Amino acid sequence: MVGKHLYRYESKRTTHGGGLDVHGEYDYSSVWQTMDVVCDKYLIYKETEKGYWIDYDKDYDTVLPNNFELESGDNFKKSQHNGNYRFVLKHTDHDKKRFAYDTKEKALQNFIIRKTKHKRYLQVRVNDLEHVLGIAKLIQDQNKLQEA
Repeated sequence: MVGKHLYRYESKRTTHGGGLDVHGEYDYSSVWQTMDVVCDKYLIYKETEKGYWIDYDKDYDTVLPNNFELESGDNFKKSQHNGNYRFVLKHTDHDKKRFAYDTKEKALQNFIIRKTKHKRYLQVRVNDLEHVLGIAKLIQDQNKLQEA
């Protein structure tokens, strides 16, 4: 698998516009943001029995770094290289917990699962906030009645 790729979809927020107005101050009124879904591509640099050492493939360049030895021992560490390497498991008990996948289709399905779960967590937090805001407003109303 060395030299092949793994894929992971992520949501990315991009800020557009902005700049200085005629008074030399930053103009926030012309700033807007967009959300995009992008597919990140990771190059496999080394394969072990349990997983892969991968690096974000910014330029989709499949050339291994000069200082990388495919037959190096298990002491492969980020500090020995210029990249942002990470170790990912080949298989997990629950395949949905993998970091990256060998096909874009599997990676997209995992993205949908992750974001659906994230939405459920956030909805619980929103419900909690609405509840405590309701309590705070009741307390505020009681205080106003006591002052009157």
